[in-house]
Amino acid sequence: MGQYLMYLLVRGVEAVLSVLPLTFCARLGQFLGGLAHAFFGGPRRLALRNLEIAFGREKDLDWRKAAARKHFRSLGANFLCSLKFQVMSEAEIVKRVTIEGTEHAQAVAASGKPLLYAICHLGCWELLTNIPSLFCYGRKPATIYQPLSNPYLESHLRRRREKLGYVLFSRNDGFGAPIKHLREGSSAIGVLVDQHAGDKGIWCPFFDRLASTSSLAA
Repeated sequence: MGQYLMYLLVRGVEAVLSVLPLTFCARLGQFLGGLAHAFFGGPRRLALRNLEIAFGREKDLDWRKAAARKHFRSLGANFLCSLKFQVMSEAEIVKRVTIEGTEHAQAVAASGKPLLYAICHLGCWELLTNIPSLFCYGRKPATIYQPLSNPYLESHLRRRREKLGYVLFSRNDGFGAPIKHLREGSSAIGVLVDQHAGDKGIWCPFFDRLASTSSLAA
């Protein structure tokens, strides 16, 4: 019951955002992210701990606290904008997007090879499933993702991501199907290289810690 109520809540938020300008959604998200930073001590302490691991030797505590606040505001904006994108047309979103370095991908596409994009969970990465026309060059788009535990939201999210022809591969199923997709030639696939890959990935040093990353890009 709780999972279905969460699904209804998300659909309700999408309905409200559908009538609001994108810029307003971003500003509202920043405000809500700031509130989350102020009132949710656990996530705030986790963010500060991670910033200490990454920058503790070169940045002081005041800088790390300011970075954490900015991070929460950015997360809030990205989250609401990601929901807003789902109720916008691709043409509307494309008007807001500028892509640099496309000549490299175009050269690969022109050679007949498949396109493989190494993507990080930075910024509003959910945007990519809504603008395949800008970087797939007629190729069949796909991505590897982590399924949600809520079955209602998982089904809803899949429908949203597949609306423009995306093929979705669960990371829980391994790399066999994504590799087959790549070998078809006329394909493009995004790999979230900073997504924890567990025992199926390669353990690499990252900010003085070991992190398991996908080997598919390599």
